[in-house]
Amino acid sequence: MRTNSKSMKVVLGLVLLTMAALLLSGCGPVPVNNYAGLSSDGTTLYVADQAYLFAIDPGLGTVSWKYPEKGDIANAMFAAPAVANGWVYVGTYKNELYGFRLEGLDKAKPVPTWSYKEQSGKGKFIGSPVVVGDLVVIASADGNVYALEAATGVLKWSFEGRNAFWSTPASDGKAVYVTGMDHYLYALDAAKGAKLWEIDLGGPALGNLALSANGMLYTGTLNGEMLAVKTADKKIVWRKELAGNTWAAPLLLENKLYFGTDQSKLYILDALEGSEIKVVDAGASVIAAPVYTQDAIVVVNEKGDAFSLSLDGSSKAWTRSVKGKLYSTPVVIGQQVIFSAFQGDHILGAYDFNGNSDSKWNSLTLK
Repeated sequence: MRTNSKSMKVVLGLVLLTMAALLLSGCGPVPVNNYAGLSSDGTTLYVADQAYLFAIDPGLGTVSWKYPEKGDIANAMFAAPAVANGWVYVGTYKNELYGFRLEGLDKAKPVPTWSYKEQSGKGKFIGSPVVVGDLVVIASADGNVYALEAATGVLKWSFEGRNAFWSTPASDGKAVYVTGMDHYLYALDAAKGAKLWEIDLGGPALGNLALSANGMLYTGTLNGEMLAVKTADKKIVWRKELAGNTWAAPLLLENKLYFGTDQSKLYILDALEGSEIKVVDAGASVIAAPVYTQDAIVVVNEKGDAFSLSLDGSSKAWTRSVKGKLYSTPVVIGQQVIFSAFQGDHILGAYDFNGNSDSKWNSLTLK
């Protein structure tokens, strides 16, 4: 197995990777990212940015509500919220998790329906929560995975790994899968949290997992590889050496994987075999996951470029640039791709599927 000879370094502008080297050497603090996390239920955009959670009407480009009224940067929120079954869940850098029931929520003065603070200050929730049946599951930089009742916030089980978790778990309803900075992929019983099995991936994994309907898991590592794991057989079925590291879950479409690396490459791989279909010059480091639009994908990069790429990777329909760095995975709502710029003129922006900008976002201020 190849070992990446390059020392881990900052993807320019990201504190995250500098801190990764410290974590891996065991002599530094837990790493963090400081760019907004976006999610949607198809009608509302949810943005976790610094000390606040915002709910935004994408049709109007206006804030519907925000929490808290006065933010505390020590309790920052950056991971994309989980939205499911009329609830929004968001974790914080104080290791606290909040659940908001949207029905009956006072938008003038919203407060969480419940909050989980038993592990406050003991770690950070860097990855997003995921809803699994009647549970909400989240992994922490304190080295534990927590599962709480989605409606009450009562802790149902926890699992302790070997080191920090940065990633968002994935689930097929029966098992919860999570990757760690300890090089391991864990499969946990979704109902009780007991470890079902584990696999050493050969490198730390902080990007999220993609899970197919037939039980294939795909994840990248900081060893410069993309791997496929067949959950039924509990084994790695292929691994692909990459130019650079992946920081987000690959996009899985029709047995193809789409993902970028911090060495300015956009890969298209055969999901069944791991063979290379196409490698595209992305123009700059790609930290976010691509998103599917309509017979195309949209990719954003560190330089502030967004471009629409055909599914075979042969052509770009359009390329647009903004001031700032595009690290967050965009979301698609209706016919718009909504993105967040780090250190830009505007925190949010949007393009339609033809690359036309929507100017109403330029006047939106998040604070």
